Amino acid sequence: MKNYKQFALTVLMLFLSSFCVATTVHAYRFEVNGIYYQIDQNNPSEVGVTYKMHEGMDYISYYGDDVVIPETVTHEGETYTVTAINNHAFDGCRWLSSVTLPATIRSIGEQAFQCCMNLSSINLPAGLETIGYGAFYQDSLLTTISIPATVSSIQYEAFAGTGLTSVTIPTLTTEVDKTSFSGCQHLERIIVEEGNPVYDSRGNCNAIISTETNSLLLGCKTTVIPSNVVSIGPRAFAYLNTLTDISIPASVKIIGGSAFFACSGLRSVELHDGLTTIDSYAFYRCSSLSQISIPGTVTSIGRHAFWNCKSMKGVLTIPELVTTIDNSLFSGCESLTGVRIHDKVSGIGEFAFSGCAGLKDVLIGSSVTDIDKLAFSNCNDLTRVVCLAENPPVFNGSFAPQCFSNIAYSNATLYVPKESLISYRMAIGWMRFNKIVGIDPASITCDVNGDGEINVTDVNAVIAAFSSNDACWTSDANRDNDVNIADINFIINQILGSNE
Repeated sequence: MKNYKQFALTVLMLFLSSFCVATTVHAYRFEVNGIYYQIDQNNPSEVGVTYKMHEGMDYISYYGDDVVIPETVTHEGETYTVTAINNHAFDGCRWLSSVTLPATIRSIGEQAFQCCMNLSSINLPAGLETIGYGAFYQDSLLTTISIPATVSSIQYEAFAGTGLTSVTIPTLTTEVDKTSFSGCQHLERIIVEEGNPVYDSRGNCNAIISTETNSLLLGCKTTVIPSNVVSIGPRAFAYLNTLTDISIPASVKIIGGSAFFACSGLRSVELHDGLTTIDSYAFYRCSSLSQISIPGTVTSIGRHAFWNCKSMKGVLTIPELVTTIDNSLFSGCESLTGVRIHDKVSGIGEFAFSGCAGLKDVLIGSSVTDIDKLAFSNCNDLTRVVCLAENPPVFNGSFAPQCFSNIAYSNATLYVPKESLISYRMAIGWMRFNKIVGIDPASITCDVNGDGEINVTDVNAVIAAFSSNDACWTSDANRDNDVNIADINFIINQILGSNE
C-alpha cells in the first residue's frame, strides 16, 4: 500500500509539473528589431505581429512607447509581408503610446490593443478590412480614429471604453456590432456615410440605425432619436454614464434588453403611449433615474428592467396591460414610496421589490395568486399592505414565509377583504402580520390615511394630497389612476353608505 501511495504521488507531481510548463506558450516564430512575428499558415509569405508568450491568463509582450511596424520583414534570408496584427499582439502594453501601421495591414485581431492605457495615437491604413473583437477595448486615451473606407467589419466591443469623440462609419462597412463603441463617454458625433446599404444616421441623429428594421443600434450622449425609429436595440446606450436625459418618441414599440444598462448619469427618460415592451435589464443600475412614467400601452416588462434604480421616486403604478411582475424588476429602488399593482396581475416574481427601503404603501390587486420568494424583502418602512385577492396569494420558494421582512410583519398593517380575514390569518406567510384588518373591498381604498377607519379625515387627506401635488395611490380612492374631486365624492358616498 505504501509503494502504491508513493507511485500515485509521483505520477501526480509529474502531471502537475507538465501542466505548469504547458501554461507558458511562446507565440512567435521569430523576432526582428524587438517585434515578434508569426507566419501565416495559409500564406507562408505573410506574417502577423504577435505577442512574445502566453503565461496563464496573461499575454506578455515587451513593446515600448512608440512602435513602427514595417511593411516587410526579413528572417533567415526570407522576406515576409506584414499583413496582420494578430490576436492579443499588444494586449495590456501599458507603456505603449503610439503605433504606426504599414499600408499592408488587412486585419487587426481580437483584443490586439486591449487595455493599452497610454495609447493615444494609431493610424488605420487604407486596405484594412476587419477590426476584431475588443481590438481597442478600454484604450481611454485614444480620442481620434479614422476608419478606412475598406473596412467591412467592426466587431464586438472593438472600441468600447475608448476616449473617441467622433466616429464616421464608411459606406462599405456593413457589419458593426452593437457594442462596438459601448461606453464611449466622450462620443458626441456619429455619422454613417451616404450610400451605406445597411446603416444610416438619418437627420443627423448621432446614432447608427438599421435602415431595414428602423431599429436604433448604437447611440451616444447627444443622440436625438428620430420619430420613425420603432425600437431601441439591445445595449444601444449601455454603460454610457454621460447620458443624462433622453426622449423616446411614440414610434418606439420596443426598448431592447440592456438598452440603457448601467447608465449611471441618466436622470430622466420620456416615454410615450405606443411603447409595448421594456426588455430585461433595460434600465438596470440607472442609479440617477429619478422619474419615469411607464405608459399604459406597455404589455411586458422583463426581469431586472429597473434593478437598483435607487433614485426613482414617488408611487409606481404597474400598467394595466402587464399581467406578471418579473423577477427583481424593481429591486433596490430605495426611493419608491408606494406601489400599486392592478387587478390583472396574476403573479409577482422573486425579489421583485426587494430592497425598496423607502416603500411605505403597497396595493396588491385582486387577481394575484402567487408571490415568489423575498418579493418584498428588506422593505422595512412598510406601514400598509392592501391585498384585494379573495384567496390569499401563495408564497412560493424556499423562503416562502419571508416574502416580507420581519420588520414589515411587525409594523405594517395588512388590509384584506373582510370575508377573507380568517383565511389570511391562517395562510402561510400572511399569518405573520401582527395586525390584519378586514374591510369591505369596495371601500378598501377609502382609508386614505391608513387609520383603519373611513371618515372625514380621509377626505381631508385626499384634499391635502391633491393640493400639494403629492398624490399617490392611497389618495386614489376610486382607483381610476387619477386623484381629483371624484375620489372625494367616492369616499363621501362610502361614508354615507356605511351610516345608512
